[in-house]
Amino acid sequence: MVISSAFLGLGGNLGNVEESFVKTIRSFISNENGKVVLASPIYRTPPWGIEDQPDYLNAVLKIEWAGSLRSLAEFCQSIESDAGRDRSNEIKWGPRSLDIDILTFGDLRGIESGIEIPHPRMQDRRFVLQPLNDIAPELIVAGLGKSVEDILDSCNDLSELVSCEMSREYIGFTDIIE
Repeated sequence: MVISSAFLGLGGNLGNVEESFVKTIRSFISNENGKVVLASPIYRTPPWGIEDQPDYLNAVLKIEWAGSLRSLAEFCQSIESDAGRDRSNEIKWGPRSLDIDILTFGDLRGIESGIEIPHPRMQDRRFVLQPLNDIAPELIVAGLGKSVEDILDSCNDLSELVSCEMSREYIGFTDIIE
């Protein structure tokens, strides 16, 4: 089986989001197809799209996945569901307990199994680019032909991101990544 590196964007603004992030990492650790390699710091960010909702927490994971893009997407959706996300009853860009976006998958680009890679709006969202830049600034994003650092430098989204790393409630991921 081919092992692909992938980057996942994590976000949420309902319930205990940091705990949902930890459970996401543990789900990958316990899955024989996945391994978490790196995790960014967590950032508190203003909502995007619909502004009348609580701030979000966002982070990015680098994983290795021994399976298809479709199997990764299905696994991510099962983690979201376990965290209480109900896609059938949510508003686009509205509040959610957990959102896992596949940002990149190896050097794949285009649409496969209905999933667009790289994520079609990642270059427009500072809340994705900053944590991705923290762990992979030199990554050349397939289809965009630029490094994450260069994409972040040219991003028009000027939203303020606040690192949660120094807050009392911060949960460090390093201890749980094997």
